[in-house]
Amino acid sequence: MNKAQARFEHDYEERAKTFFAPSDIYRASSRSEPGILSQTQLIAQKGDTVSVHYTGRYSGGKVFDTSVEKEAINAGLFNKARDYKPLQVILGTSKIIAGFEEALIGMKVNEEKDVTIPPEKAYGKSGNHPMAGKTLQFKLRVTSIKRP
Repeated sequence: MNKAQARFEHDYEERAKTFFAPSDIYRASSRSEPGILSQTQLIAQKGDTVSVHYTGRYSGGKVFDTSVEKEAINAGLFNKARDYKPLQVILGTSKIIAGFEEALIGMKVNEEKDVTIPPEKAYGKSGNHPMAGKTLQFKLRVTSIKRP
């Protein structure tokens, strides 16, 4: 590494400290070092807080929900009162449908995945929920992973 590269890396790391809390960033470096994982090397696991953009569709293709403003506009679901940003989920807490949570485990930052979730991993085969009995399709894109 030459002197200019070293200075750039040092400056980058110093700037990163002003924008991120230490728990929010694992390594602001272009070089890899044993034992230090960069944000893009993390693999989502139980206990992690995962931020994910998603678009949910019924099996016929109709969008029922999304965290992406452009998708909401295209689907005719846009709500100006809604804040379109990634959903934050703590994996392993069962706060979201099982199939969605299972799909996130093992994903990396910037990874995209299309998943089909059967009713038994969503809202059940039957019941009072309006989505009970429905197979759901999601397009997922992990935007960050925070390890506790």
